[in-house]
Amino acid sequence: MRAVKAAIGERRKHERRRSIGSVYFWWDEAAGREARGTLLDESEGGFRARHHCPGLSAGQLVGVRLGGVESRARVAWTRVMGDAVESGFMLLSGEADCGVPD
Repeated sequence: MRAVKAAIGERRKHERRRSIGSVYFWWDEAAGREARGTLLDESEGGFRARHHCPGLSAGQLVGVRLGGVESRARVAWTRVMGDAVESGFMLLSGEADCGVPD
């Protein structure tokens, strides 16, 4: 199975599950940057959300509140599709402090 994933460019380690809910994230706290989004799917290692922040870029660290739990995540990618914006986020384990440096 691993060879098939590599052949088609699949890099996910965990299976995705469709999800419904909201997500709140923030970055650059000094500038008050924050957003709410709609959860589209999630996995053990991260999630995908639709939001209105085209400025989020790959590699950026964000604080996240998802299902009432605060953690940190790294933006994996952002795709702008007309008025809608989607991003994939990788959850960072072992991070209790959600103050995200810019």
